[in-house]
Amino acid sequence: MRFGDQGKLWIGGFYVATVLLWAWGGYAMGLSWAYQVGMAAVAVHLAWQLKVFDIQRPDRNFMLFRANLWLGALLAAAALAGTLIR
Repeated sequence: MRFGDQGKLWIGGFYVATVLLWAWGGYAMGLSWAYQVGMAAVAVHLAWQLKVFDIQRPDRNFMLFRANLWLGALLAAAALAGTLIR
């Protein structure tokens, strides 16, 4: 892999940047507090993925990749809640 032994560190950094930018985007769009609660759920999901990730276990990593379906559902639910709940 490109990042070698520091892969988990790099992925964690990308996850932090992702959550911060999504949270800022929701704030910039004027979404309510409900969106930020959803972002907390997204952050927990990504933290779980990072904890379970193991470069030596491609089968597990594929399972994590497929779990991104739930990440998308959390993000969509956060956006919907942030729009509807004021």
